[in-house]
Amino acid sequence: MTSVAVVLLSKDEPSITESLALLQPQCEALGAKCIVIDASEKRLDNIRVANPWVEWIDYEKPFWRASSIPHQRNVGVRIANTNIVAFCDAGGLPTPNWLEACVEALTSGGYQYICGPIEPKGVSPFGSFNDSPTGTIPDSAPTANVAFTRATFDRINGFDERFNYGSDIDFQQRSTAAGTPCIVVNDARMVMPWGESAISTRRSWRWGRGAGRNFRFRSGARIAYLRRHPMLLGWCVLTGYSLVTAVFSLVFMTLWPLLPWTAIALLWVFKNRATARLDLVARDHSVQAIAFIYELMTSLLPRGARVGMVGYESESAQTLLAELDQVGNPATGITHPNWLVLAFMRLRGLRLVAVQPGSSLTVQGAGRTIRRAKRLGLLVIIDGDRLTAPLPPRLVEMCDGMLQFEHSKDTNGIDTDTEGDTKGVLLNRLALRAFRGASQ
Repeated sequence: MTSVAVVLLSKDEPSITESLALLQPQCEALGAKCIVIDASEKRLDNIRVANPWVEWIDYEKPFWRASSIPHQRNVGVRIANTNIVAFCDAGGLPTPNWLEACVEALTSGGYQYICGPIEPKGVSPFGSFNDSPTGTIPDSAPTANVAFTRATFDRINGFDERFNYGSDIDFQQRSTAAGTPCIVVNDARMVMPWGESAISTRRSWRWGRGAGRNFRFRSGARIAYLRRHPMLLGWCVLTGYSLVTAVFSLVFMTLWPLLPWTAIALLWVFKNRATARLDLVARDHSVQAIAFIYELMTSLLPRGARVGMVGYESESAQTLLAELDQVGNPATGITHPNWLVLAFMRLRGLRLVAVQPGSSLTVQGAGRTIRRAKRLGLLVIIDGDRLTAPLPPRLVEMCDGMLQFEHSKDTNGIDTDTEGDTKGVLLNRLALRAFRGASQ
């Protein structure tokens, strides 16, 4: 018997209530699971309680990431453990036969990976996506409306967790390269309220960043990517030309450079005169182009570790490195935590310094490291696992948290605390709380 699951991701999106109300009869009719991977840190518990039929999973994202979308997608698919997985965005409004159409296409239809049309609700700069005949291969397949077999997911090892946004389009490209293209199923329709102006602008920025990261990571497919998305290249050129024209006009106090730009803008308006709300379309494409360029520019300085470990002995360092990697936090040991080393690592993405005073690091050395890290704007957490005497209160007050770890070997020999969490999980949790406190 074919097993089915619908996965939704959430982070502070109360509009998921509407999605769940529309999905409940569809899931019950097919005996499908409905799984929510929620990174809201229990702020949506009222919705969880109101929907006991949903399998609700609390997810703690890597502390330094603004978005954990690909991580949540991978967790959802693996927890589902079903033959078929369908994705619906929080706030998405599936039509009454949406899930049935998805499942039928992946069973009777013989497809392995499908998407359906996404229609905007209300005024939006985004038109309809993938509203083409069944059997068409789309240019892009957002997970706002996709479904695939578990075999398709496993074949390419899921979503690439290096992405913040755009991992769904990358997933589609890698699946196509592996011989399983995404296919449009026109009956599997979804209505999507893209949100008010500010939300649409943020979404455009994220899509642009995702496109830029895709362009960076898939160097062998860059020409093919631009051929599929010529509009993005055109808007990058137009946006860059607009910025240069504006600067030139201001510096030389003349309006002559604006004449060619005005002619191009008028030509674009005339060509697209039948399109509603051209102002929103222009804003959307401009923001995406700027985000695309920004992503390429920021990649010039390669990213490094997000967690630096100071004072750890060899065996405990290797254990913690592995545990931090499991929760999505690239880490490294810092042998000489002087100003220059910490500042350079900060530029490359360092966000947290974990300090373990003990035989390898004196209290005085720990104090110097903590003061330097704090002045560079880094989070600092003290690991008290090897403390032989209490730390000076002033030193503790400077830090963002104290990690107290009570060892309890589980049946697999993994070093965990009494609640079953590894030190890497606890360190990430402390850092999340510190980040949340700093932003309030």
